[in-house]
Amino acid sequence: MKTTWCYELMGVALFLGSTQSIEGTGSVISHGSLLVAVPTSSGLVVCTDKREWNRIGGASDTETKIYPIDSKAAFTITGSVAVLDPSSLLPIFSVKELATKCLKAETKRPLAERIHNLPKVLNAAYKKFEKANKGKLEQSSGAIDDVITSITVWYASGDRVHVSQIQLHNNGGWEFSYKDPSEEFHRKFYIEGQTEFIVAAIRNSDPRFKAFKTDPDIQTVWTSNDPSKVPHSLAIRFARKIILATNESHHLVSVTPTMVSAESDCSLMNPSSGFEWLK
Repeated sequence: MKTTWCYELMGVALFLGSTQSIEGTGSVISHGSLLVAVPTSSGLVVCTDKREWNRIGGASDTETKIYPIDSKAAFTITGSVAVLDPSSLLPIFSVKELATKCLKAETKRPLAERIHNLPKVLNAAYKKFEKANKGKLEQSSGAIDDVITSITVWYASGDRVHVSQIQLHNNGGWEFSYKDPSEEFHRKFYIEGQTEFIVAAIRNSDPRFKAFKTDPDIQTVWTSNDPSKVPHSLAIRFARKIILATNESHHLVSVTPTMVSAESDCSLMNPSSGFEWLK
């Protein structure tokens, strides 16, 4: 059966995370930006950009957003990742620091148990932080869903790559919750973060981005009936091109700051050999 662009949204999960958001108490929000994950014949390829942004310090493109936990596990974060002190720009509440402590430092319990316990740890710390009136993680008014912060954990176990997500939702409860999207990540690629450009270029077929949409690497992966059969080298090119194009063209589709760098980091999680960095 011929695959055409009319099926473009059946093979991908698009998630617009938190972008520009400043808490009115004077604290400053620090943001993650873009994640691209592709199931391949070698395992799960995950690429992220390198930009962190806040309204005082602006953009910094030096952050490695893929955080290895051990030789067979890693995590990343998109959306609002920390609340910063406006004077020092040091974190006064950090999702990254709490996740690192829970997932990486506390090694006495199995990883799966640590992952399931992470929402409880984050909720306890965040409620305490909110009661102290020091600020709040907030969602952009331009977001298309209710997710403020999203932690994605992926790990190799039992000849399979498992994926877990812990997310903070703006749904009235303001609590971090757990879900297991492993099957979704095995069937199709996944893009999360600042996705306005991708939506304009692919779903809305903006003619300004025709060259991007018809790029052979983009088209091959996007229209594939089974992305898990693509080689990891193609998945890397696909992910890097999405990240670079977002950096170059976000300003053409949105008035919000570009929170995606041109540079990116990529990794592979093989079900047997585990985690490795990719060039």
